[in-house]
Amino acid sequence: MQFTYSKTELYQLNATPDKKMFWSIISDYDLRTAICELIDNSIDVWNKSDKKTRLEIRLYTDEDTQTIRIEDTAGGVDEAELRHLVSPGSSNNDPTGKSIGVFGVGSKRAVVALAAQTSIQTRKGSGKSFQIDVNDAWLAEEGWDIPVYEIPSIDNDTTTIELFKLRTPLRKDDVDLLERHVRETYALFLEDARVSISLNGTPLNPIKFDAWAFPPNFEPIKVESVSDFQNSGVVFFRVTGGLIRDREPNTENYGVYIYCNNRLVAQEVKSRDVGYYNSAEAGVPHPDASICRVIVELDGPARLMPWTSAKNAVNPENPTFRAVRPTIVRLLSHFTTLSRRTKNSWDVDVFSHTAGEIRKQELDDVATPRKLNLAPLPRARKGLSEQLKADNLETVTQQPWTLGFIEAIIATDVLKRQRFDTANRMALIFLDSTFEIALKEYLVHSPADFPIRIYNDEKIKQIFNDRRVVIREIASKVRIPDDLLRRANHYYGLRNKLIHERATASVTDNDIRNYREVIERVLEILFGLRFS
Repeated sequence: MQFTYSKTELYQLNATPDKKMFWSIISDYDLRTAICELIDNSIDVWNKSDKKTRLEIRLYTDEDTQTIRIEDTAGGVDEAELRHLVSPGSSNNDPTGKSIGVFGVGSKRAVVALAAQTSIQTRKGSGKSFQIDVNDAWLAEEGWDIPVYEIPSIDNDTTTIELFKLRTPLRKDDVDLLERHVRETYALFLEDARVSISLNGTPLNPIKFDAWAFPPNFEPIKVESVSDFQNSGVVFFRVTGGLIRDREPNTENYGVYIYCNNRLVAQEVKSRDVGYYNSAEAGVPHPDASICRVIVELDGPARLMPWTSAKNAVNPENPTFRAVRPTIVRLLSHFTTLSRRTKNSWDVDVFSHTAGEIRKQELDDVATPRKLNLAPLPRARKGLSEQLKADNLETVTQQPWTLGFIEAIIATDVLKRQRFDTANRMALIFLDSTFEIALKEYLVHSPADFPIRIYNDEKIKQIFNDRRVVIREIASKVRIPDDLLRRANHYYGLRNKLIHERATASVTDNDIRNYREVIERVLEILFGLRFS
């Protein structure tokens, strides 16, 4: 049943926002996010000018005076549009156009978030030059009126924003992080010869994430598609997935990277929204088992882009993201599984393939990627532990004491993959102990060469007080190449420096590889174990 009723208008309510809203929306802004909002604004102004001139964005930071200055040659702001510089929600960007800004709040809250005092100077073409000052005194007032000053002429088509009295102290580390962030966020713009962004006088080069590997039959795949969202506009999709060569074990530089209208919005995404933490999709992300990356590029109307208002994350409920998600998940799942199945042979099967072509495929509907042509995945290879035990099953069955040597080699491999700062020191001590135990086990289990009536417990204890004596005894019965013994003696000395001397010896990755090779060859000579 539908009820009807009458209503009578009483009066018009003033819904003008309070300036306190500034403080409520800046809490999640840091230096990088805020500066990027200002760069976004410059790019949008330039885009509206039809890119007729070269765009230069110059950033200056001064740790001594604690100030920041941003200059651009984007075209300047006309007098009639000055209110867009300070009024939240006010923007002349067309939400149906391919802009970055759409909410009309970014640059306003950016200046408030960064500084207690900001000066904005702008000149459109060869017209008048204007200045607006945004400061805490104005923010404390109830009204929204703000003085506009005419100033002596500045350069044509330019805008300069100077930030004083920074709310958070500016440090060198902050500037270094800002530099990398800008190079990553605007990499696709920086590839355009008409665009330049500099920091303290130094032009910034783009940092991209397309260091693809090209293993045969499993080259990267780029999926292209177009979707018409009826009255909202058309979005172009490019989704590229594959294995990478620039994996850094101590960082999280894998997962999903998302660009909207050429601007990086999210990187290293490893959430359920893109297919992780679901066993039917990409599974649980793990740095030891993933060299998979998926790069998503979306181009279209700003209002259809899945970015949040701060443009540092995506909204998974956005219709454009929901449309592209199935393709993201399909590629992420495929190459993540490939990554895991080849993890024991990345150096040979993946990283060595540095050149090739990206395979392009087109989809009529990006939301239904079942028609993608993906190569059948190889069977999972045995891990090092399984492989070594399988290769040496007969030897271990006949000589059970040799199992510990196999597991010792496996343990050094596990140590290598951990994030321990002293992993090499631990591995050296582990390998040297394995070497000494191997000599003892050979002596104990070779009664024909070392009769028990002579080599009793007391004799063995006496021998093992001096490594040189042990080696002399073993070498008298077994031919061990002098080269192996010299190298073993070198690392025994290095191990003693670590344990018994004041100075701390340095142990390199090459030291561990070298000593491990020595141990494996000695174990092969003494017990017939196989490691290759």
